[in-house]
Amino acid sequence: MSTTETHTGTITKVKGNLEELCQDIVDYNYDLEVQTKYNQTAVDFVRENYEDYIIIRDSLYKVSDKSIEEDMSVSWLQEDSIGYLVSFYNGGCGFLEALEEAVEDKLDKN
Repeated sequence: MSTTETHTGTITKVKGNLEELCQDIVDYNYDLEVQTKYNQTAVDFVRENYEDYIIIRDSLYKVSDKSIEEDMSVSWLQEDSIGYLVSFYNGGCGFLEALEEAVEDKLDKN
């Protein structure tokens, strides 16, 4: 059954080359064989298989999340860290998709 979910937390930018960072994540988690099997780049594999990371505008962010029952907002905490409160209907999209859209909207308004 689909319900409305609300999450709050922060995303923190991981400094470095996106492709290399993603390859390091795949290698660290021993997923190279699975990534190769599905013929995906490391970036696509991380985007589709890791909820601890989100890719926004060619930058990798580490997600620190907890589930609560509130509303929706995104704010800059520091230069490379963004706080969020995201509420979404989980029958229409997933958490990372809702978070990416909220951050993109905030970036477009700045």
